Amino acid sequence: MIQKLHNGIRHYLAHQNALVTKLSHQLDKQHPNYQLQRQSQRLDDLDNRLKQSMVRYIANQQQAISRAEHKIQLSSPSKKLAEQRLLLTNSHQKLLDAMDRKLLTTRHQLSLAAEKLETVSPLATLKRGYSITQTQDGQVIDSADKVKTGDQLITRLANGVVRSTVN
Repeated sequence: MIQKLHNGIRHYLAHQNALVTKLSHQLDKQHPNYQLQRQSQRLDDLDNRLKQSMVRYIANQQQAISRAEHKIQLSSPSKKLAEQRLLLTNSHQKLLDAMDRKLLTTRHQLSLAAEKLETVSPLATLKRGYSITQTQDGQVIDSADKVKTGDQLITRLANGVVRSTVN
């Protein structure tokens, strides 16, 4: 039963870890790298904390199981054995519930971070009708004093680019 518990938890954690990694990669494709790296690091930290908590919880449960087995060996009635099996099942369910809550919290935090990133995204600003005008070498034009007659400019819009010459 302990081995099955370990295998089940490892499988569940591996599955959840793969899911979190997949979500993190999707965000990488949609948002600026700096913000994603920060959020990815935070997610890794939370994941490590979750794993450490699970290891501690499993160790505590193993100790509890060992104590229970010792009592059963001393008194050995079938009623005590059934009670201990129920305790193990409840502990296993509590562990799964705790993992689900932690994963849900982590997903929610990741979702909130993604929403925050979307609000400050340069692409979102362009979609609201703004544009970014640059020189040929990529300098952003933030003042009319930075251009002169004959300069080639590139204006980036939400759905394309406009090239122009200053007259």
